[in-house]
Amino acid sequence: MIRYIVLLTSLLASILAPGALGLTEKEPLVDLSDLPELAPTDLMSQETMRVIEMLETLHFNNAEISDDTFIELIREFMGRLDYNRLYFLESDEKGFIDNFGSRLSMQMRHKGNLDAAFAIYERYRVIAIERIQWILEKLEDEWAFDGDEEFMYDRSESPWPANIE
Repeated sequence: MIRYIVLLTSLLASILAPGALGLTEKEPLVDLSDLPELAPTDLMSQETMRVIEMLETLHFNNAEISDDTFIELIREFMGRLDYNRLYFLESDEKGFIDNFGSRLSMQMRHKGNLDAAFAIYERYRVIAIERIQWILEKLEDEWAFDGDEEFMYDRSESPWPANIE
């Protein structure tokens, strides 16, 4: 069984190696400057204000959504993008909350401002592309399966990592 796993891993590595895809180490998979710039539209802003208004006025308890709820929205959005906690770092969460948390309620409720969501997604997109490029480079390295290492395959309940290591 182990022989088949090693064979399959070697086969996948050779297929997915950057050389097999026509890439070199100096040629990135995607040039980040070629990606389209994402930005909220006026319609999105209007929809955001209306949804918040409806949640506050039509909900059975007619309660205003608290500032803490908007901060939790940042955490929830990050978790939905990176459910297994593989891309964002603890510093990303802190930075987003510091940059957007205190004013997110006002910005979304009264202006329909979605800059926080687009900034979080843009950070995720850049990290994901960089990580894919890193993986493709690592596939060219020699593989050793004799180490005493473990891989936590479900990090969904773990805290955000402190660093990329």
